[in-house]
Amino acid sequence: MKNFILLITLVLITCISAQDTRQKDPNVELPEFVITGIEKVTLPVLPKPKAELITIISDDFIRPSYSPEELSISTLSDPEKKDVNILQKENGFYGNVNAGLGVYTLPVGQVSLGTPFDNGLIKGDLLVKNVRNYVDNADYSTFGAKIFTSIFSDNNSDFLPGSTFKLGANYNYLNYKFYGSSVPDYNRSLHFSNIYFGYSNFPTENFKLDFKIDERIFYVKDLNLTENNFNVDGFIQTGFKEFLIGGNLTYGNYYTKADLKGSSRYNFINVHPYAELNLSDHFTVRGGIVYAHLGSSNLFSPTAAMSLLFSKKVSFFAELNPTATVLDPRTLAEKNRFYSINTITPVLQKEKFNLKGALKYEYETYFEIDAGMQYVDYDKYFYFSDTTATGFFSLDNVNGKKLSGFVNFLFHTGPNGVFYGGVILENLKAGNSNFIPYAPSLKLNAAYGYSFSNGLYVEPKLDFYSHCYTNIENTEKIFEFIDAAVKLEYKLSDNFNIFSVVSNILNHKNYFWQGYREKKLDLLFGINYKW
Repeated sequence: MKNFILLITLVLITCISAQDTRQKDPNVELPEFVITGIEKVTLPVLPKPKAELITIISDDFIRPSYSPEELSISTLSDPEKKDVNILQKENGFYGNVNAGLGVYTLPVGQVSLGTPFDNGLIKGDLLVKNVRNYVDNADYSTFGAKIFTSIFSDNNSDFLPGSTFKLGANYNYLNYKFYGSSVPDYNRSLHFSNIYFGYSNFPTENFKLDFKIDERIFYVKDLNLTENNFNVDGFIQTGFKEFLIGGNLTYGNYYTKADLKGSSRYNFINVHPYAELNLSDHFTVRGGIVYAHLGSSNLFSPTAAMSLLFSKKVSFFAELNPTATVLDPRTLAEKNRFYSINTITPVLQKEKFNLKGALKYEYETYFEIDAGMQYVDYDKYFYFSDTTATGFFSLDNVNGKKLSGFVNFLFHTGPNGVFYGGVILENLKAGNSNFIPYAPSLKLNAAYGYSFSNGLYVEPKLDFYSHCYTNIENTEKIFEFIDAAVKLEYKLSDNFNIFSVVSNILNHKNYFWQGYREKKLDLLFGINYKW
């Protein structure tokens, strides 16, 4: 533990001299505990990379966002090697500063620095945010830091050609109160930290290897709870164009201790070997077996997937993909910061049957539309309930089934701007046909971005969620969630921008958790400077 603290200290010191832009690189993202205690919105799209809205200010920097469960569709494509040289300058240092003040957000600031070097780069971020009381005791503050370095070799290198070595660490702190509970001034501090090492090798199309070793520490001050998670994730694939074999392996060791709750230690293993057959350039099938184990819980099931290309414009994807997910105290606190952590024992949420499919239409590089459905049968679905203590959520479970459908529209960046919109209709019900709490039946997200020739960028957004119960008896609901926002940026020079954001324009009473109102109408002004 002392060595870990020392390493984190060194990392934070290093961050001051080696940071980068807040690009959405999965290798360097801060832990997604999200400062509102809710997840990040990602509507289910097929895995062709989405065109990013061209704003330089990230959503996480400006306002909280919400994410229901993701509904992803596999294309059976091989994992792409990440382009690690993402800095905007080939030589020298790169830096970026965002700073803002708002009616309730006061202040928010982010510093990003990074520099490439021969066959590698180093980069990092510092983020500070403080939100004032918009209702009594609703204030919170957060701090985050991360650093990431990568060293790679090209396919012609004499030493481990096609290899990438990754090393990183991050730390996040969140302080808040249970302002919607029966004890509204009850204070909690969460600490998230992570150190990881990764290696990937893609020397040819016939062989791919990737693994990551990860040590995560989670600490809750008021409970004196400490969780240590050691994880290993690996992927290997080999074969030829017509026939491939491969597999994924995950191992996790979860150790948790807390005052008045004792300690627990569990091992988790998840193995998924598969074989893939490319019958033609238009038709691919995959079959495999998944096995997962945690404590006395097990999952053993076949898996299958297919992709069919009807033409250059129309394609179809289908997947049978039972999965098992470990829900430990850290993961649950990331989902809901008002979780009381009533158990320190990790649990296994099993999707014993998970079938999904989608049809996609894309017109060259201009736009794409996809639509699909999913059916999931849960052995146990774990959900949050505050029936025992108002505002202090505990973990309950019930056998559940989910039937959902979605439609997505994506218009790529062009002369008319960029647009993304998605709608999900979902029924997540318990065995008695009651809706499971905090699972909206309608989810809608839309965003449009346009850059004018005079340097002005405009981006209106809308998030809408409806039909959400707060108890398993389905006798209570929360209001519809409506968050309309507008972001404006004006380019004063190549290096300097000013921006403003109006969030919750309608000043709607938005709730994700019963009793916990989200921010009221907020107006934020800020600057962005890069070099």
